[in-house]
Amino acid sequence: MSQTFKQSEFIKSVYSLKELNLAPLPEIVLAGRSNAGKSTLINALTGRRALAKVSQKPGKTQAVNYFLIKDTDKASSKKLEFYLTDLPGYGYSVAGQNKQAEFSELTDNYLESGRSFALIILLLDIRHTPQASDLAMIEWLNYKNLPYIVVLNKADKLSKMQQKQALLNCQKLIQAPCFAISASKSSGLEDLLAYIRAMF
Repeated sequence: MSQTFKQSEFIKSVYSLKELNLAPLPEIVLAGRSNAGKSTLINALTGRRALAKVSQKPGKTQAVNYFLIKDTDKASSKKLEFYLTDLPGYGYSVAGQNKQAEFSELTDNYLESGRSFALIILLLDIRHTPQASDLAMIEWLNYKNLPYIVVLNKADKLSKMQQKQALLNCQKLIQAPCFAISASKSSGLEDLLAYIRAMF
């Protein structure tokens, strides 16, 4: 089993692009619907239960949240250092339609900012076919030719056979690597962690 990224810390929350004054490092961005489990995935990847605050109500992330990840690859002794960036979720939000529009605008502006993204991780619920907003995000990522992968979360809710079929469906629909995991159970992370490490 690949080890989680042990050295991690929360850096800051950004509410507008004017606040982007961080040291230049590779950036891996987490995108997805408000209930996709992005905060839970951050905690699973870092092996820390409370690094990213997990809300019981979807749509609570109202800012771009930065986490600094440092790691040393045991096989190659290569040192890794990058930002793991959590974007506001799209779709349902307890904040209401007007506030949700602001979240969407912040996400849109961030992705359109011309920043050099090392990777975008699009997090989807494995139990459901991609919704219109998910497909719009995929279409946009393809149009912009941005590097991305799809992570199908909540795999613990399905049988092994159902997980396999969901992965096959994902690979047929989406021209990008697909992974099936359970962030809440910290399971199925080996291939995803290995993929991220291999980027550096």
